[in-house]
Amino acid sequence: MSSGALPGWLRLWFQRALLGEIYPAIRAIAVSFSESRALVVRIYLDREPTQEDRERAACVMTEILANTSGNDEIRSAEEECLHSGTRLCELDPLDGFVYARREDDSAGAEQIAAHKLPLPGLTSTAPFHPTQDSLPASGPVDGR
Repeated sequence: MSSGALPGWLRLWFQRALLGEIYPAIRAIAVSFSESRALVVRIYLDREPTQEDRERAACVMTEILANTSGNDEIRSAEEECLHSGTRLCELDPLDGFVYARREDDSAGAEQIAAHKLPLPGLTSTAPFHPTQDSLPASGPVDGR
């Protein structure tokens, strides 16, 4: 049984893990995280999955699991790659989508938006326009 919401730390881990991993065949990525700390990542594709798709899904999961310090955060993990020609609004979002590409289906856009997981701390729907003050101070990555 799913808890219905991803913890903020896990949403951030997905944001980082998906950098550079989204490619044109991916339609959506749905995530489930249960109370027993079981993680399921389902990648919906617009074609039949290939071995490369499965390897890339495994890389995303590896990036997620690399953040853990033991079995306290995530106790089990599974990734799935599925082909689906179904409208995006009819896909199973599990606990929510961490990615959904734009498709010409305006009738289902509101339903999809309802299943996207917001980033922690973001409550405004107004567009964000970064300014120099809102960006982190630049400096060495390793803190030296």
